[in-house]
This record gives sequence, C-alpha cells and structure tokens, in this order.
Amino acid sequence: MLQLAYFCAGVGYVVTATFLVAIAESMPELQGQGWLVWLIAGLSATPACWLWDVFSRRWGQWLALYLAYTLNSVSILMLIVNTSLASVMVSSVIYGVSFIGIVSMMLAMVGRAFPENPSRPMSRLTFSYGIAQMMAPAVVGYLADVEGNYTNGLWLTLVVMALGVLMLHLARRAKEREAEPALSP
Repeated sequence: MLQLAYFCAGVGYVVTATFLVAIAESMPELQGQGWLVWLIAGLSATPACWLWDVFSRRWGQWLALYLAYTLNSVSILMLIVNTSLASVMVSSVIYGVSFIGIVSMMLAMVGRAFPENPSRPMSRLTFSYGIAQMMAPAVVGYLADVEGNYTNGLWLTLVVMALGVLMLHLARRAKEREAEPALSP
C-alpha cells in the first residue's frame, strides 16, 4: 500500500514539475513569469525537509504525510480554479514545500521501519515513483495536446493524489493491525 501511495505522490510531483512553467506561461497574465514561478517552487522546497521533520516528530509521521499529500493536492487544485499571479505563486510555494516533504518523510519512515536493510524497501519506493515519473507526463501531455489546456490532466492528477491518500490510510491501518497484540482464546 505504501508503494502505491508513493506512486501516486510521484504522479502529483511530476505533473506539476513537468508542466508548472508551461501552465503559467499559457496564462495571459503570467506570460514571461514561468521562470519566477519555478524559482519560487524551488526556494520553497529548500527548508521543507527540515520543517516536515520537525512537524512529523511533534505530531506524528502519518499526520504529516496526510498533510503533505493534501497540500500537494491543494497546489494542483489552485492551478485549476484560479489563474491569477498570486494564486499561481501560492500554488508553487505549497507545491515546493509539499512534494519534497513527501519524499523525505516517506524515505525516513521506511528507514526507521527497516533499519537492518533500508535500501530494499527504499528502492521499491523509488521504482514506483520513477514509473509515475515516466507515465504521468505522457498522459497529461497527451490530454493537454488534444484538449488545448491542462485542466483535465490536472483533475486526473488530483484523482490519483486522492487515491494516494487512501493508500496511505490503508497502509497505516495495516501497520496498526500488525502492532496490535494477538488476542489469545
């Protein structure tokens, strides 16, 4: 379930990473500002790993992951519902903070869960994230080419991110069931 959740996060990451500048440049009020939107996303990602680490230590890794997935989804939704410069800039800040937080928290979680050999589960997660990075831009790019805009591709990405939250929830429930003591008859 965690691997599927991470695949979904990979879709959310790569669609925005691939098309954010193009989306911004396609908006009349943002033409010529794509570089600034991408710079803001990158600057926002800079302190994010540390911030998410602090948050997850204080309020728990699962809550932090739920929040990061939700914020990533909000950043995508903002690109659909409001195309003003301010909205796209806020979206890029939220995107920068959330995508790298998902990566750092997920890999840290796996490292703690498998301290004797974290490379195997980390490689599986990375594989699923990489598959998403190959598939999602092709699908969203095709939709954008056919439809002349990114709207349906972004909606599809939101659906995938929602599935990611569901997979996170199922992974959490499975982990909690494993931790429950066995009831003896």
